[in-house]
Amino acid sequence: MLKKERYFFIGFVVLELLLYALLSYDRERRVDLYLKSLTATVLDEYNSLKSMQIREYKITKSKKINSESGSHSTYVDDRDGGYIVTYIVDKERGEFITFRSGAEAIWQIDRDFWLILLFSSIGLFLLLGHIIRTKSFNEKLNRENRKLFMSNRYLKSILDLQEQLIILTDGDKIIDANKKVLDFFGYSSVEEMVKKHRCICELFIKHSDFFHKDLVPKGEKWYEYIQKLPPEKRVINMINKDMDSRAFQVSVNKDTQSEGVIITLFDVTEIYLQKRLLEFKAKHDPLTGIYNRQKLDEVLENMCKFAGSRKENSGVIMFDIDHFKKVNDSYGHDVGDRVLKFVASKVSSLIREEDIFGRWGGEEFLIILRYASLEDSYKKAQILCEKIAEAKMEGIPQVTISLGVTKIYKDDTPQKLFKRVDLALYEAKRAGRNRAVLYDEMATESQMHAELLKA
Repeated sequence: MLKKERYFFIGFVVLELLLYALLSYDRERRVDLYLKSLTATVLDEYNSLKSMQIREYKITKSKKINSESGSHSTYVDDRDGGYIVTYIVDKERGEFITFRSGAEAIWQIDRDFWLILLFSSIGLFLLLGHIIRTKSFNEKLNRENRKLFMSNRYLKSILDLQEQLIILTDGDKIIDANKKVLDFFGYSSVEEMVKKHRCICELFIKHSDFFHKDLVPKGEKWYEYIQKLPPEKRVINMINKDMDSRAFQVSVNKDTQSEGVIITLFDVTEIYLQKRLLEFKAKHDPLTGIYNRQKLDEVLENMCKFAGSRKENSGVIMFDIDHFKKVNDSYGHDVGDRVLKFVASKVSSLIREEDIFGRWGGEEFLIILRYASLEDSYKKAQILCEKIAEAKMEGIPQVTISLGVTKIYKDDTPQKLFKRVDLALYEAKRAGRNRAVLYDEMATESQMHAELLKA
């Protein structure tokens, strides 16, 4: 038994004893009153027969009952369900009166006594039991609350030590976040953060290279949708308090106990930049910064494959720098590199964002004009030819280019396409350079098919 419960039990016993003593005293008082009344009645009958002076009488354990007519000794024997009262009239002469009390009356007194004692005991027992249970429950609840509080503090401390950004949400609203999140955005508390941003997804930067909430289909939760994506697509971009852009890999876990969602953001900025740099290097020319031959081959392969199904017109321009070998021989390769970069930069500024421009090799370049007819492609080639010729480059004389133009046909292949545009470029150079030649105008229908068959 617990120490406090033992004290409660002792208290219960003490209260019971006090109650018993109180009720016992009241019982004796009521019995005394009853016997006094009964004795007085008997004495009245006796006095009618014999005149006497009553001096004193006693009832049990020196209990005294005052009499209006004097006093004589009285002995009471408790047995047979009632009281036997012996009244001493005169000790010397041995005169006495013996009579029996009414058992029913005494039982009524005893019944009231025991019923009061019984129900009061039950009440006290239930009350003390309730107090013990309530106090025990409260103590247990307090212990559990303290454990939970310490556990939460311990868990919070662990989360705050993590390098990752960790957010707990109910699916719509931020519930909690670790210190890294607050430090990243410059907030002093979660409450301050929630006032400005209900959902962490509101802080995702909208960018074509990253996941953002506008990509989520209507009626679907962003954290559910992002889990369906491959790992490389679960990358978001956010800006910190210092206005630095950082990339994060998103991990989503559901808490089955609280039915919440734990969002963990791993900083992959360096990895992402390294990956993007490697991808850039794999598909871009290191000197000019435009696409390389590998990327151009990939694009041409895909465009030829879907040329018929997509029903889009796309023109192709191939050009090279006129007399580029003389530039290298006369001014050196460093100047030749400057010329390559100059031409690449100038052409990049004259084409559209959706157009694809790359270095085919050496001084040769290729442009894929998307959603452009053959006529529009030829006009663009003429403009490029004129603008390059007009551009001035310090330290060297005029730079010009020769261009060949064609389009992507249904059932075309990269080999057939390259053959046509290369023939057009060859014709532009043979005709005097610094000009654009459309392959489809320089050849008849039969000649074109003959060239294609040779390809």
